[in-house]
Amino acid sequence: MRNTDFITLKQCEIYSAHFPTDDVISRVENMRGHSDEHFLRWETVTNPINGKKVTKLGNGNLFFSVHFEWLNLSKALLEHQIWQLKKLGEHELGNVVGMSEKEIVSKAKEALLEQDLPYSSEIVNFFYCAETHHLITNSRSPRARIAISNIVTNMSVVEFRTFVVSEEKLGLTAKLTALLTENKPMFNHLHFANRTTLYLAQGEFNETRTYLDCAIRSDDSASKERVIEALKNGYRVQSIKLFSWNEEGKDDISFTLTSSLKINKIKFSGFERMKSTVSTNSFGKHAAEFEAYIARQFAALDKIVKGILLGFVEGTKLEENI
Repeated sequence: MRNTDFITLKQCEIYSAHFPTDDVISRVENMRGHSDEHFLRWETVTNPINGKKVTKLGNGNLFFSVHFEWLNLSKALLEHQIWQLKKLGEHELGNVVGMSEKEIVSKAKEALLEQDLPYSSEIVNFFYCAETHHLITNSRSPRARIAISNIVTNMSVVEFRTFVVSEEKLGLTAKLTALLTENKPMFNHLHFANRTTLYLAQGEFNETRTYLDCAIRSDDSASKERVIEALKNGYRVQSIKLFSWNEEGKDDISFTLTSSLKINKIKFSGFERMKSTVSTNSFGKHAAEFEAYIARQFAALDKIVKGILLGFVEGTKLEENI
């Protein structure tokens, strides 16, 4: 676990979740659990930079982190342990003789757990917006999904949903076309960063795709016309690069938005400087600077939620289960 884990934001996943108002801080602070099936344990961890489990961001908004530890039982390790048990069973009747394959696998896992094997770990960060009732995480790992399930259960979350937006409803192709031909903004609060990846689906079942990586340069009108022509010829948007400005009018965050509503390749201004600051942090020394930085991250993510997601809530399919 490194201090930089608490400021890392390279991708995000956004959920609709309404936290209860009673004792919310205490509930988040005391979240913990384990999964015997996945050899996994987790808990809300104290932030080593500001000494808090939950950082208040004002107006009921929160930031907190969950620490995971799990045992990496690789396929090769498990197969070797199964082989050892079967070999032992040849010499010691009753060890695995008569067991089904499923029982042998279970016994092999138990034997491995008795050994002193190293655990892997991960920090997953969460932002909660009290205004729009959105929960944002910086990870899509299996551990993050387990944490979400745990949060829903332990927090008695009201109206939890995941977003499922079709490519047609998100409409990146139509939005990019309107931007390039009519100068119509694609999203509120967010701006096109002049980079996009297009694809052309071909074949009876659209199984073959041809891709174009496009950069539109302000000093080259032909680069813009090439993209417009490709869109007219049936190319569709696979992903676009967007950015937003902060209150000072500076580029604050950039990211790639895919046609399936995935937000990747996030770059946040000031990250390298903050990374250097917290890497050498003595406990609590840079707490105020860290909290100001996290508040800026939250403000940027809030623009993404309001600029992209909220426009698709009405009539959008929301799935109850994750």
